[in-house]
Amino acid sequence: MMHHLSSNNQNVTMSNRQVFVDHRCRRKRRRLSTFLTVTCTSFLVLSLCVGHSISAEDPEFAEPIENITAPASRDIRMACSVKNLGPHKVAWIHFEGSAILTVQTHVITRNPRIKVTHDKHRTWILHIENVQESDAGRYMCQINTETAKTQFGYLHVVVPPNIDDSMSSSDIIVRENSNVSLQCHATGSPTPVVKWRREDGGDLRINKTYSVAEWEGETLELSRISRLDMGAHLCIASNGVPPGVSKRLKISVDFPPMAWIEAQLIGAGVGFTVTLECTTEAHPASLNYWTREDGHMIHDNRKYKSSNQVGSLPYKTHMKLTISDLQPKDFGTYKCVAKNPRFRWSKVKEDYSDVRSFERQNSTKSPSDTEEFGHRNDLSTLEIRLALKSDPKMKVFYIRKHHMLQISQA
Repeated sequence: MMHHLSSNNQNVTMSNRQVFVDHRCRRKRRRLSTFLTVTCTSFLVLSLCVGHSISAEDPEFAEPIENITAPASRDIRMACSVKNLGPHKVAWIHFEGSAILTVQTHVITRNPRIKVTHDKHRTWILHIENVQESDAGRYMCQINTETAKTQFGYLHVVVPPNIDDSMSSSDIIVRENSNVSLQCHATGSPTPVVKWRREDGGDLRINKTYSVAEWEGETLELSRISRLDMGAHLCIASNGVPPGVSKRLKISVDFPPMAWIEAQLIGAGVGFTVTLECTTEAHPASLNYWTREDGHMIHDNRKYKSSNQVGSLPYKTHMKLTISDLQPKDFGTYKCVAKNPRFRWSKVKEDYSDVRSFERQNSTKSPSDTEEFGHRNDLSTLEIRLALKSDPKMKVFYIRKHHMLQISQA
């Protein structure tokens, strides 16, 4: 019986142990099931995240960057449109300057004229205030993807022409028959075209055989310059960006005085009034006056009245001497004199020769037919012609002309 009870106790113990083991197994299975469930759930979530990352589109540029042309000192805006930017960033870079300007909303450069704005992270706008010529070039918009994506826009800064006085010629004074070289240096963007013209619209005499209305180039070469080349010249610079500019250069040509007698023969009777005429050329302006054969200067008074009138060319002067109420002592040699303080020149060689007189009696010829009146002009004034026609017996006196009067060197 004792043995039977012992067996029963063993069976109960074994049964309890089995229950305990079964309980422990069930707990382990529950834990494992929970672990597997959690693990599977975590993997599923990870799979979903990875799947989302793989399926999302990479950022890309929505449209090209427009090139910009702007005058210097203006403000410009350059736009870069991006789609699907996500967590990536956009940067602006000045390619020629190898300078990072901005990253996202941060300005990296120390240039105070640079700013950046955006439109809901889609359009990134680079602002440059008061653009300078040095700002010109390519601007890169870059997205920091694994392999960086970039596109370029070009800024072309145009600058109106400007003439650099420090590197250009100014007014000059030269001797006649010298060679002249004029410089006109212009800056701007695009590079300006430089043209030369005369202010009076006349031709530019490049040399004795070649003349042009206009000359292109920064240098103007004039060979063996003459008094005809004297005057204002314009250097004009243009590059299509207003306004164009010009510089005025005055060329002065120095030469010794020269004189011409206006009339070949002058005749008048006693009591008449006669006008002697003479043209001089000189630069600088000469001192012009009249003298008698004894060299004494003639001053204005009741008998003599002189006048000097500058001609169409600034170096030419028309001289007149009017002699009233002619008397025998008034006949003789008269000279027009031109002296230039810059040259040491003596008086004019010969202006008028000695006066000759003769009696014209019973002449039926007109003055133009008379040999003594020469081959070109009969008389210098209409009044002298009429006097000769009306009184053929009138005693007349003549002053002979020499065509060109060259000054002689002292």
